[in-house]
This record gives sequence, structure tokens and C-alpha cells, in this order.
Amino acid sequence: MNRKAFYFSHDYDARNDPKLVALRMKMGLEAIGAYWGIVEMLYSEGGYLQHSQLEVVAFSIGAKVEDLKKIIATSLFESNDTTFWSNSILERLAEKDEKAGIGRASATKRWKPPTELEFAEYRKEVGKEFPGVDIEEQYKKFKLFWETRTLKNPKLAWRNWITKADAIQKGKPAPVELKNW
Repeated sequence: MNRKAFYFSHDYDARNDPKLVALRMKMGLEAIGAYWGIVEMLYSEGGYLQHSQLEVVAFSIGAKVEDLKKIIATSLFESNDTTFWSNSILERLAEKDEKAGIGRASATKRWKPPTELEFAEYRKEVGKEFPGVDIEEQYKKFKLFWETRTLKNPKLAWRNWITKADAIQKGKPAPVELKNW
């Protein structure tokens, strides 16, 4: 099985859908298999297939072109002169794309480095937790240390830096655990 294959959701009781029951009554169980083959191809092709590609579709799913034409002509699909599709598939693809866009935006926001202004605010916020530490002096040292290194997570690195500076200032052993650098 292709590990990069995507999945699509469908109703777990689709076999009881009146349209699929009518298709099974009219054309048999093979038509249901052909229907799901068409559905898989619609998902992989972005929701639309061309009538001119019916031979390829038929060969791909092991069905006859005539049978596919009958299945496509049912109320399970919409069609025009050149293309056929399923409105429910288009709706699910749109929902998937919307969720992917939201997830992508969230990941971008989470992992992009903070702006100078955002980082300055964060430094002040963390500094409030460590009133005995000279935040500006520590920031100069922090910048000097990191100027030639790649910093994956500046906020976490800053918090670790200040935590250690505070521990050293108080004469305690600095925490050893370094996270996510």
C-alpha cells in the first residue's frame, strides 16, 4: 500500500443509503465496488473526472465503461458534457482544505521566530519572574552567545538562559536540562 496515500471519510452506514441500495438492486454488488472506485478516484483528482477518461477509469477499477456510464447517470453524481463529480465529495474536500489551511497557519505562527518587538515583550514578561536578574545585561550575553549559532526556539532558549542566570546569581547549581535547542 502506498504510504503517502490519503484517506477520505465516509458514512459508516453508506451501504444503507437509499441511492446505493437502488444501485445495488439495479446493477448488483459489483456496481457498489465500481462506485467506491470512482469515489476514490474523484478524491485523488480533486473532485472532478472527465468523461473522456472513462476508459482509463474503467480499466483502473476493473469495470466496464458501459457500467460506469450507468453509475454516473444515477443521482449519486452530478455531470455536464465534459465532467462528472459528487457534491458531497466536493464539500468534504473543501472542509479538508479549510482545516489544512487552519493547521498550516497555526504551525507557521507557532514555529516562526518572534519579531524583535514580540521577543522584547517576552523578555520583559519573563524578567518579571526573575526580579534579581539584570535582564538587559543577560540579554547582551544571550545575543553574543547565540549570534553564531542557529536558534530553533528563541523564547525557550531565553527562558532557560534566565533560569540559569538566576540560579547562578543565587549560588545554586544551574539547572542542567536544556530543552529543544
